[in-house]
Amino acid sequence: MEQDRFRLFLQDEYLRRRSGNPNYSLRSFAKSLQLDPGSLSQFLNGRRKYSSKKIKNIALQLEVDQAKLQNLFGADSAPFAENYQLVEYEKMHLLANWYYLGILECVALEGFQPTPQWIGKQLGLPACVISLALSQLFAHKVLTINEDGSWTNHWQFFTTQVNENVDEIPLRQLQKQLLEKAAQSIEENSAEEKSHSSYVSAMDAELVPEIKEEIRLFRQKIAKLIEQKSKKRDTVYCLQLNLFPQTLKNKMNGDENV
Repeated sequence: MEQDRFRLFLQDEYLRRRSGNPNYSLRSFAKSLQLDPGSLSQFLNGRRKYSSKKIKNIALQLEVDQAKLQNLFGADSAPFAENYQLVEYEKMHLLANWYYLGILECVALEGFQPTPQWIGKQLGLPACVISLALSQLFAHKVLTINEDGSWTNHWQFFTTQVNENVDEIPLRQLQKQLLEKAAQSIEENSAEEKSHSSYVSAMDAELVPEIKEEIRLFRQKIAKLIEQKSKKRDTVYCLQLNLFPQTLKNKMNGDENV
């Protein structure tokens, strides 16, 4: 159904553009979507299928509005919908180690090889560690193997939070590990490869909920930029944002802070 709905949508979009410019070619249409013209022609004629992720990336290239995305893919699967796919609680323990997410993103890298040795080389980890992590990801069906031998990551467009105040132990462990990775990056990565910055200010603590909402929207904006403008995927990056008080809370019993 998704294939058919999107095929008709693309056909209508192509005809709409041609109606305004009779010289507008299929090659021009393919170029605007960053697709091979032959591949696009086969898809439009029903002789080729695209993966769900590729379809959603094409929709992002077209800057399809949210209402149309939900009509095409359904409210739960539309990319960058207000409610991302929520990670089930029983699977949240998979997030306690940073490299589980790293493994999932490696699947999207150009030249991906589905072996623990190759993935371990990309993440700087022993193959035995990757093998154990893969066994968990496959067991929980977060990763699956297709008939052609390719792998599918089922945690695309996902979130671990129903709101910004979720504070589960696996998420705490993940964030602490990512902070350690960030500290490592400060020493090891060149200035061109990284961005480490901070802002310290006295403020009204009642602004915290509003700031957290702005941070959430910013994360989604960056995710959308990556999906829309990544012409190639050759590196796995991490964006981590932190907001926390530097001053100690006053004790309710009136004791002085130590």
